[in-house]
Amino acid sequence: GDKLQGRVKELEDEVKSKTRSADVASNAALVNLKQRLKQLDGDTRRDWERVHKLSRDKMNVSDALQMGDMNKEIGQLQIGIVRRGDDQKELKAEIEKLEKELGVTAEKAP
Repeated sequence: GDKLQGRVKELEDEVKSKTRSADVASNAALVNLKQRLKQLDGDTRRDWERVHKLSRDKMNVSDALQMGDMNKEIGQLQIGIVRRGDDQKELKAEIEKLEKELGVTAEKAP
């Protein structure tokens, strides 16, 4: 009986430590995903600022070629912003999934 009891305890401890290390790995992944999301948010903010600056600068441009270049850059920036938005949605979904697995109650941003 004692031998079996000891083995059961061993298995329980093993499961606990496996769960803990899985949680540690998930937590690390969560931190990485959140950092990546923050970086993407920063990139998007920077790109919007550039779009607004180009839009303002365009008002003082009379050269058609220069105007075309500015419009092209604005278009490329906006495409980048949209693509990044898709990545951000995926990251947020992944973060929510991990938080659920870890039983982390996500603090809702105000």
